[in-house]
Amino acid sequence: MAAQNARNLRNRLETQMTTEVKLAELNTRGVSAINRNEFAAAEQDFRKAYALDPNNAFAANNIGYVAEIDGDRETAQFFYDKAQALVGANSPVGLATRSSAEGQSLSHVASENDNKVEAKVAEDRAVRREQREPVLLMRRDNTVVQEPATPPPSNQPPQ
Repeated sequence: MAAQNARNLRNRLETQMTTEVKLAELNTRGVSAINRNEFAAAEQDFRKAYALDPNNAFAANNIGYVAEIDGDRETAQFFYDKAQALVGANSPVGLATRSSAEGQSLSHVASENDNKVEAKVAEDRAVRREQREPVLLMRRDNTVVQEPATPPPSNQPPQ
């Protein structure tokens, strides 16, 4: 009987939870997962929050943060830019993976993160230019795209 009551209570709480409460729970779980270095779980929680409310600046910023950690700077840049443009961007950050971000506006935190990504991209670009190696087209999984071999130029005039 106690188990049934517990199930009934759990079901009742789930149905009565507002979107705002669900967002807060998912975002809190995501930050907690990052603090435990469980980045896949964090990304799932932030993406669920974002699916519930695509205008949630906190979720958008944190999807960008997880993407940045994974090395996907393009996705990070997209979500940082989106977080800065959303309505909640001026809200103060209450819970963060680094204490220095707490209390700052989400827009400011996203902007700082965006600037870090841009600086890292510029740094990587400069390093690649110094190497003077041929440019290779890469897939997201870091495998090289094999381009078809081009025939040697012929010395015959076009017909």
